[in-house]
Amino acid sequence: MRFNSYFEQDFLTNERISLSNVICSEENKTFKIFLKGERLIEVASLKKLVAGMKKLSSDRLLRKYDISYSISYSDLRSSDEKLYIEYFRCLLTEVVVDYELLSLSNLNVSFDGKTYIAKHTASSKVNEAVVLKANKIFAQFGLNVDIKLELIDKEVVKEIKNEIILEEEQQMIKNIEEAKEVSLKKKAIEESQKKSKYVKPTIMSAVEPIKNIPNTQLGLDECINTTGSLSFTIEGHIFDITHTKFPKSELYQIAITDGTDSISVKRFVKSEAEKETYEALKINDIIRVTGTAVSDTYAREVVLNANKILYIGVKEEKVRKDLALEKRVELHLHTNMSALDAVSSATSYIKEAIKWGHKAIAFTDHDGVYSFHDIMVATMGKDIKPIYGVELGFVDEDKFNIAYTVEDFDLRNSTYVVFDLETTGFSVTYDRIIQIAARKVLHGQVIETFDYFINPEMPIPAKITELTTITDDMVANAPLIEEILPKFLEFIDGAILVAQNASFDVGHIYANMERLNIKHKEFPVIDTMQLARNFYHEELKFFNLKSLARYFKIQQEHHHLADDDTRVTTEIFLQMLQTLYKHNIYNYKDINSSIYFSNNSTTKK
Repeated sequence: MRFNSYFEQDFLTNERISLSNVICSEENKTFKIFLKGERLIEVASLKKLVAGMKKLSSDRLLRKYDISYSISYSDLRSSDEKLYIEYFRCLLTEVVVDYELLSLSNLNVSFDGKTYIAKHTASSKVNEAVVLKANKIFAQFGLNVDIKLELIDKEVVKEIKNEIILEEEQQMIKNIEEAKEVSLKKKAIEESQKKSKYVKPTIMSAVEPIKNIPNTQLGLDECINTTGSLSFTIEGHIFDITHTKFPKSELYQIAITDGTDSISVKRFVKSEAEKETYEALKINDIIRVTGTAVSDTYAREVVLNANKILYIGVKEEKVRKDLALEKRVELHLHTNMSALDAVSSATSYIKEAIKWGHKAIAFTDHDGVYSFHDIMVATMGKDIKPIYGVELGFVDEDKFNIAYTVEDFDLRNSTYVVFDLETTGFSVTYDRIIQIAARKVLHGQVIETFDYFINPEMPIPAKITELTTITDDMVANAPLIEEILPKFLEFIDGAILVAQNASFDVGHIYANMERLNIKHKEFPVIDTMQLARNFYHEELKFFNLKSLARYFKIQQEHHHLADDDTRVTTEIFLQMLQTLYKHNIYNYKDINSSIYFSNNSTTKK
């Protein structure tokens, strides 16, 4: 059975939770599950985890076992007092329902980073046995904490209760006022919709996640073929509104998100009544939209052409706070002046740091000081000290190596394995291999081939399908990586690996070997892309496979399918070998010396 099948799709992956160990005893009929997470998850995610474990416990194959589970974390975020208090209430009232524990959960509790401090009176039915029981539950869910019982006077308890009651009353008044505002706004929109002949008062379909809407034309085509409809009903909060006027109509573009994804909702409005509906919408409004998904040629993305819109309410704003007694100083922060590494301005960072009570903040943008003026202006006259810095890069010569190891081989008599991978994405940690193709070459001739699809045990993103044409159906019945990788390692044994942009492909191989606990040494590797950069930089501007194929006059049939890319790379590499021989490079260990050749050493075709 698949462990992750008992949880919401991608839940374990998104929450960085993995299965670390399982111990099963047939004799004692016990089944112990050990989980590991990267960081303490939110309470909502904790509830999903518990629900998944309950589903697993009810599996017909496991009913005869006494199932227990526990989770540990590498980062417990002990400074987050609010999250720890939420865990205290949830674990003692929802996860484990016990009368004695309920009495403990009713106490006024604070958290100092290591210990829960529970204030009680002499009359409270809480003792050390209850504390011990609670500690066991906390340990099961990765909280290595203590509980300290603090005896307080009844009058103090009374004061605390009065404060809580007052706080609850104030919150109740606020909720009532917000509900009135929502009701009035909803009524106004509904009235304006009644006046409009363009908005039909039809019953809306069931809401579905935005992520279910295909994000490519290929995905739209598959959807219409399988479901017969491109109509979707979604719900989310607005984070951007654009209004454009045309001679005979007005275009409203509303960007909404539901936490799974985001999409642009478009509507051309002609009537004044319908215009009122869209004019009433604001940022953070929650709306439900029914519309048709189309590939918008102007926006160059899939958008939802709205047919009906329903106002739901206003998104509750969560205000982040720094509750630490001793405020930290951020010493490594990038602004939007660090390309591809940050999106926020120095001004926005400084405003937030001041709200949190921070006394200083440091900025270290990449290779530039373009934010210094903004930092100076934003901190002038404010109770916060700016710390100016910069993060400078240097050239790592090893990154430009063509050959990856220092071993020595006779290039003329070596066996080469030219290979290529297709994967679900770029991350060696979170993405998986879906195809391995390779060709074994000796003395310029292909002597053996290797080509397998692999079931990644996760959905293939639409963008990858669009790029490679590999679909979920193509790999559904394919073998797992556990079966294919040992076969591939046997295939490449004793050979020099060759790949285009080899760091990507070799990186995935190493990552999967570690995942499967397969011991390995570093493989000898030649990167055709780096070879091209060194020997053909005068003739070429780009060094990708498509450019190299065009330069060497090699026909590409199915680019981004591993078997065809391997064929093309093989033909390219055989011609590159001849270039190495012309430069009197006959040994593998001497390849990297070519990096230091002068520009006039390049070879024209």
